[in-house]
This record gives sequence, C-alpha cells and structure tokens, in this order.
Amino acid sequence: MTCNDSADGSWHVSARWRLRGLHEGIGMYGAPIGKSVEILGITQYRFENGKIVEAWEIYDGLDVMRQLCLGDEPTTEA
Repeated sequence: MTCNDSADGSWHVSARWRLRGLHEGIGMYGAPIGKSVEILGITQYRFENGKIVEAWEIYDGLDVMRQLCLGDEPTTEA
C-alpha cells in the first residue's frame, strides 16, 4: 500500500492485492470448472474527510483466462 496527500486535502491510496480461489461460479469466464485461479490487481482510492469518495480497480483478466484455458496453475509463491 502507498498513500499520498493532495493539495486539495484529499488522500490517494493504492493497494496491490492477490485473490486465490476456485472457479466455481457462472460468470464472465464461462461455466465453472473447479480449477484453482489467482487474480492479481490494484485498487486506487481517493479519500476525503476519512471517507472513500472514488475508487478504481484493475486486474489481469487475460491471465485468469490463460489459467483456465491452458490448465496452468497459479505461478506466484505465497
């Protein structure tokens, strides 16, 4: 995590995250196949007066598809 204050008094916070789980639900990656997947992402927040007023999120969806289609196991260490 990193955070920076702005001239307007707000704070900008970045959080890198990793999600590990099983592909068990129907959604954007098709029918569930029960494979283990790992999703890497970053979320950006803007705080004003101690509250989140904006948030942006990005994750590597192409890598999730690669893990599901090619049968690769997650490659990062715990």
